[in-house]
Amino acid sequence: MLASLGQPGMPGVARGPLPLALLWSITARAAVTLGDRAKAVRARDAVLPARGEIAGAASGTLTAGPVSRCLGELEDFLAGERGATHPGRP
Repeated sequence: MLASLGQPGMPGVARGPLPLALLWSITARAAVTLGDRAKAVRARDAVLPARGEIAGAASGTLTAGPVSRCLGELEDFLAGERGATHPGRP
């Protein structure tokens, strides 16, 4: 479905690219889950300017929740706090 974004004649599919805050929020969650600190730093830097937004809300297709929550998860991960905030991660 992502490949079809922006394709003419696709009813119910957003036209144009997904917002960067949405893509970086998804990347951030993957980085935290996989324990990839370098990617987490990159994602944090990319979503920081959108901290007051809902990631993807402008797309009209899907959201990844508040960017501020994403930033909090990244900061916890980068600070080494993995306990109760992220149960289930090693």
